[in-house]
Amino acid sequence: MNSFKKAIKTVMVLVFLVPVAAQNTQTDELIERAKVNSLKYALAFSSDYSSNFTVTIVDKTSEQKSYAYEYLCARYGCRTILVGKNGKPFSDKKIRRNRQRAARQLKEANRNPPASTARNEVSELKPGHAFWVNGVFLQPNSILANCDLKKAGEISLEGRQSAIYYFDNCVIKTFSERRLREGTAFLPESKGTLWIDIEDGAFVKAELFRRSAKIKTPVAVIDCIRMEDGNWFWKQLKVHSLENRDLFPMLESDWQIDFSKYTKYETSVGTVTTEDQE
Repeated sequence: MNSFKKAIKTVMVLVFLVPVAAQNTQTDELIERAKVNSLKYALAFSSDYSSNFTVTIVDKTSEQKSYAYEYLCARYGCRTILVGKNGKPFSDKKIRRNRQRAARQLKEANRNPPASTARNEVSELKPGHAFWVNGVFLQPNSILANCDLKKAGEISLEGRQSAIYYFDNCVIKTFSERRLREGTAFLPESKGTLWIDIEDGAFVKAELFRRSAKIKTPVAVIDCIRMEDGNWFWKQLKVHSLENRDLFPMLESDWQIDFSKYTKYETSVGTVTTEDQE
């Protein structure tokens, strides 16, 4: 189980993106807003939010396993708590004990913050600022930074207007650290579609397909959800690696991660302070 815990690195991304060529002024403005807002949402989550997420793994024998987590964040740290396995929650006593231990650790992290606390001055993506699935770096931001974008129209999604972009010709050119380069190595073999909310300037969804094959099933999906306070956070991540082992050699199973119950988190007592957001 320790190796599995190490595989789940759920630190919300702090982003600083390079400019991307656009078709017109409107597109440029929307992409620029998306860059700024991505950082804003990442800071909001990693400052004082918690969430639940469930990891579902299906291996080549079709055996399915699931792990339920709580993810707690405070200004200078985050903690992941395992609260159930294969659909069965742990005992209330065990969960409460784990929450209290995490709250103490977060409180200590905030009492002794890192030397560099200027989190709004992030100059580039770093490995610790990403969502990883066993070494695979999943971010719509990496598409903006490394792929050619072409606006393809607009669509209404759940009552909100989104701009549609096709992306292709991805070249890994912005990451200096080896882990980030390896974690995005699948991008040059991918193409797909990206949606950006027009009013908020926020990432809504991204679907990635193989460039070399006419397959209707995406190799990866990144889906986000809007909170009542206007922040946009993860909703679901999927990686179909069993049929795409050459793209994801570090994965031996299909992965799906579902997020829910985003809440404000109070580190001093280890409880949430607002109603759950499903």
